[in-house]
Amino acid sequence: MLQKVQATEVILYQLQNSAWCKSAWCIPSIGKETNQLIRQCLNLPPPDTSIGIDETIKKSNDFSIPFPIESVREFGTNIEKALYKDMSIPEFIDRMLSKRAISFYGGIDKYKLMTGETGIEGWETVGTLQQKTPLVLENCLSYDEMKLSAMVFVSGFTEFINDGTRYNVGVVNEENIIKDGVIIGLIGTRLHRKFKIDYEDILITDQQNTFENGYGAEMTSTTNLNEFMSTEGLGAWIELPHQIDVFILSFLERLRFYLDNEMLNHITDVNFAYIKPSSSIEGGINVHLENREPSAKLPKEYADKLLVTTYAWNGNAHPGNDFWLGNLTSSGDPAAACSTQVAELHNAHINGAVCAKNLRVAGAHGVLPLREYCKKLQ
Repeated sequence: MLQKVQATEVILYQLQNSAWCKSAWCIPSIGKETNQLIRQCLNLPPPDTSIGIDETIKKSNDFSIPFPIESVREFGTNIEKALYKDMSIPEFIDRMLSKRAISFYGGIDKYKLMTGETGIEGWETVGTLQQKTPLVLENCLSYDEMKLSAMVFVSGFTEFINDGTRYNVGVVNEENIIKDGVIIGLIGTRLHRKFKIDYEDILITDQQNTFENGYGAEMTSTTNLNEFMSTEGLGAWIELPHQIDVFILSFLERLRFYLDNEMLNHITDVNFAYIKPSSSIEGGINVHLENREPSAKLPKEYADKLLVTTYAWNGNAHPGNDFWLGNLTSSGDPAAACSTQVAELHNAHINGAVCAKNLRVAGAHGVLPLREYCKKLQ
């Protein structure tokens, strides 16, 4: 366990001198159109999470999909331009929360929609003149929107009915019930779909980064994906061996930034579960790497602390993802839906508090409501 989270100079030195480490990008300049969108947010009402429990229960009972267990304005297509023409930032956030598929996964985009319709592939045409029902922009997210949707996380209080192991299948464990905890749905890069979504922006390969695909002239110093092989850690998102090191070091670097700026005074312990870094970064990191189930009861010495856990969500699926197909043990997503209340409380169709008016933005000034964040940009 990390008693006092600090990234030491040794770790920063290792981070800065790693082959994969690049200088931080400059904050992009804000253009006229973007500034207009930001100004629209300056008078937003303050966040309001006072949604009645009775209303939430009713929406849950009326949800269109049965629970498997009881526990681009300038460069878009004409279709996209018409949809986004008068859309504000809060409206776009609400769209990303509500227009997801109920389930979406795999290299062939297997899906189940809110209507109950299922299928594979076809998402690359959403928002284009070639789109076909039921995969149309009015009701679904496009590939480009999924990239942005991956930056929207949802967090909230929950009860934990068991330790959250991958194979918990919603079985209540009376000895491991935690009444008050927090769970956060985090979304990583989706690289299953080759040459699409995050793949085209992040990975550098001989097959993708060609002049014909719109990329620039070849550079001799480029490191290609072909030189690496997959390894353990980070689940379905792993593509390169050094991703694990990047994940841990980036996390600690951000913690140090917020500590140095006195924005982080409510965290005492950090645990990286089921993550195995390379030996080069183990020394000097005061963090406990432990094969611990996400919602296992805290040891007695930490019993008075609030448990905050995370799970791997998806940018085009509702909380639980393949949980809604009855696949309860396929990944951490359905495991979280089985052991916590995310399938309901993180669902924008059920919990009215999951909406743009309660959006917070994590940035250099801390975690601020959208209205306050936009004021900082003026």
